[in-house]
Amino acid sequence: METRRCQWLKKIKIAKEWRNIIILMVTSVLVTVILLYQIIQQATESVREETTEHIVEIAEQVKKNVDMRTKVTWDMIQNVEEMLGITEEAAESSVSGYLQYEKTLWGFQKMFLMTDEYTYYNEQDEFDTFKVDNNLYERMLRGEHIHSVATNHEGEDMIYYMRTIKPVKYKDITVSSLGISFKLEDFTRDIDISALTNEGECYLINPKNQGVVYTNNEKVNVNDDVGEILEQVIGVNQKKSLDYVKELVFQRKKETLYLDTERGKSFIISVPMKENKWVLLAVIPEERINNNLNAFMTKLMLSALAIMGIMISICIYMCKLYGKRIEQEKGEETLKYLEQALEASQHSERVKSRFMLSLSHDIRTPMNGIMGMSMLAKANIQNQEKVEYCLNKIDAQANHLVQLVNDVLDFSQMENEKFRLNNKKICLMDVLNEVVDLTRIQVDEKHQNFQVEISEDLDVEVWGDSVGIKKILLNVLSNAVKYTGEEGDIIFRANAVKCSKKFLTVMFVIQDTGKGMEKAYVNKIFDAFSREDKDEVKVIEGNGLGMAITKQLVEAMNGFIYVESELGEGSRFSIKLPFKRGIEEEVVELEQEQEEKSDFTYQYKKILLVEDNALNAEIMKEILIMAGAIVEIASNGKAAVEAFEASYENYYDYILMDIQMPIMDGYSAAKKIRSLERSDAKKIIILAMTAHAFLQDIEKAKDVGMDGHVSKPIDMKLLSEKLEELESQR
Repeated sequence: METRRCQWLKKIKIAKEWRNIIILMVTSVLVTVILLYQIIQQATESVREETTEHIVEIAEQVKKNVDMRTKVTWDMIQNVEEMLGITEEAAESSVSGYLQYEKTLWGFQKMFLMTDEYTYYNEQDEFDTFKVDNNLYERMLRGEHIHSVATNHEGEDMIYYMRTIKPVKYKDITVSSLGISFKLEDFTRDIDISALTNEGECYLINPKNQGVVYTNNEKVNVNDDVGEILEQVIGVNQKKSLDYVKELVFQRKKETLYLDTERGKSFIISVPMKENKWVLLAVIPEERINNNLNAFMTKLMLSALAIMGIMISICIYMCKLYGKRIEQEKGEETLKYLEQALEASQHSERVKSRFMLSLSHDIRTPMNGIMGMSMLAKANIQNQEKVEYCLNKIDAQANHLVQLVNDVLDFSQMENEKFRLNNKKICLMDVLNEVVDLTRIQVDEKHQNFQVEISEDLDVEVWGDSVGIKKILLNVLSNAVKYTGEEGDIIFRANAVKCSKKFLTVMFVIQDTGKGMEKAYVNKIFDAFSREDKDEVKVIEGNGLGMAITKQLVEAMNGFIYVESELGEGSRFSIKLPFKRGIEEEVVELEQEQEEKSDFTYQYKKILLVEDNALNAEIMKEILIMAGAIVEIASNGKAAVEAFEASYENYYDYILMDIQMPIMDGYSAAKKIRSLERSDAKKIIILAMTAHAFLQDIEKAKDVGMDGHVSKPIDMKLLSEKLEELESQR
């Protein structure tokens, strides 16, 4: 009986182990599929953006090459003119030798030392007659500096640089003008224009005299009608795109566009030259970029399938191996093997992507809380007190997620060197008082002693980034609060250590009597996702990015941060930041006015909500409707422009505009609306409402005509305050 019972328990144990293995395999496959999908989506967008940026960089390089060639050519002409100004005998030997050297170096076809009778000496001291199928010579005699394309008497397309000089004797003629010519094919090859024509077509346009040089598959042609060429590029039927491109060319604007052409959607890149009046116009069909993208995606998908196949093969192999061990009645050894295999698999995952694991953990923790509280709220839907409790917990976890996302975005931008400080004139004392007030809330919750010592010398105006300063101090102070027990001491000191009329250096000291750190960890505290490997530390909320961001911000402000810590005794952080003083102004004492309660309301306000995500649009619409607004939704920028055009003037009160959308993005839509010929187009409030939360995104929104910026997820209080502020400025 006992033997049967043991066998029965053993079968139950084996069944549980098999169930756990199956769950593990299914979970691994699902996680891998999700990660691969996210990687493919990010890679697709990255490849498209990098390809476009690469093409723009190539166009800039071609522009630099053309400018360099033009400058060098005019410098050669200037040097020859100066040589001709010396004695006739010296000029003959100097000019001939100089031209021979420069021809070898730069490969021009001819150098012209010309008379008024169409005759010239070249760099070989050969005498000839100037013959070109164009009015170049007559234009030059009228005082123009010629930089143009023309055909010589041998039928070759050439680029000429010509100008008049003060008449001077050279050999048996009177030289009145100088010129240099290049073969057009040599010119386009030397400026490395093929890098653009491999992807599409490239045009070097001289709007002044209608000369056009364009290349396509290494073929060089000349056409004297700019309008005709642009019609071939864009298409006669694409009038809006054609007019826009003509404006770019003739007004010499630098811009990258995404327009409809006869060949379909295309990227149009316009780059004006610096050393002449030419414009570089590159036309890259979208299908060329898509072809590159498709090739990349094919390789990525094959790699993904290979990884999936390997994983499935490994899982199958493990199952067979485990089954064989079971059949051989080696249960204990099999269990040990599986534990080792699982540990090896987990270790491999940690090594492969430390960042993804850390981030995944920090995201799942609040997400589990949100999902759990959501289930509790549904189960107690009739219990208003319980539902309110659950919603408050959900709100707290959502705020934690937002802080995590903001930290990751800040750290990522700092790592990529795209972060910029928003320096402006601030009152340093006001910033420090705000830091103290925010910290005191945390301190009071843990019944800690908070000692604040701020020098009166800091009640001055300085130039600085108030948000960055607060983030530095609050990151360190919040850590001090978190790692210090109840009734512990937190000390915050701020003193001027160096002061002059123009500059002020401040030393901030933050000290606590908390847990402290081991010396080995002190050197790692500023590493990303770094947390001390202790049980009492793991239970404290944190993502390991705060100190890394703090150090990056301190260094961006040309300061330094130093930490001292003893395990069990506490830590001390010293932060030194330099500031430039603000201009001293007369201080006028004003009576403190009682803050008036806002009377802003959404009641009967007509709002055009532009959002491509259907769920986000539905949520935002319901919130605004509950506030009393009348809401219409547009799923992309083009639909928003069409809705605004179709409405009568002053119909909408506000436009809430997402940025990253298909068909037409928010920047383009706002710019298009502002350009419409109607009275309300210039004054309607357009507010950017997007996950793009960096300083350059805010500046770009203002550049295209938006009135302000609110980051996602939307805080209705901040949204209302922003709209009220904009209303008051109308």
